[in-house]
Amino acid sequence: MSDPIELQRLLAKVDAHIAEAKLFRDDKEYKDAIGELEVAIELLEQSGWDNDPSYGMDDGENQIASRLADCFGMLGGNLRRLNRLDAALECFERGRRFEDDPRYNVNSSYNLVNAITLPIEAGQKTASEQRAALGQAIQALERQIMSTGPGTGKRRQDRWAWADYGQCLLLLGRLDEANSAYSRFKAFANKDNVDSHVAVLHRLRQALMQSDPSIVESLDKAIQLLSQPS
Repeated sequence: MSDPIELQRLLAKVDAHIAEAKLFRDDKEYKDAIGELEVAIELLEQSGWDNDPSYGMDDGENQIASRLADCFGMLGGNLRRLNRLDAALECFERGRRFEDDPRYNVNSSYNLVNAITLPIEAGQKTASEQRAALGQAIQALERQIMSTGPGTGKRRQDRWAWADYGQCLLLLGRLDEANSAYSRFKAFANKDNVDSHVAVLHRLRQALMQSDPSIVESLDKAIQLLSQPS
């Protein structure tokens, strides 16, 4: 989308729907939140933003890609709260391509990580079966938190980026690197943030007890580390 005025109008409409979706979510009105997000996604997808073969290289189009990643992530989260796991996973899969592709410069990893962990929590896949996807997510996260090139490293002080990074490393059995990432996470996080992430690790532990005992051992050690007072 090359017209900056039209772009700003579009983004303003989309942001209004996202804001309403967050209010509905906070009130546990998940179906209403889903409706707002579906309208936002439709607006973005009907804008013709990806008809140009060079899409993903323009700042305006990157802003649209970022909104789509947010919308798909939020939509997947609300669907998961309604236990519509297959639909939630489809949203995470649709959102992950924007986070994974460096052209878009999207500084989030919610879809990337949830597209990996939801099938694990649901008992559909093991951590071992997700190794390739975990490696891909780690590469994307390293661009976001570590790289020094143009447009990279913007999440260096983002607690959730370090939590996601640690979790992916942990599911690959790379415990020392995961612990290092979690030390950074704790440096930026508050107790509620840490407790929230520990709850995620407990769910993964429960799902992997039979299939990936070595990963469960790593999860136990990370949970112990994270549970220690800072």
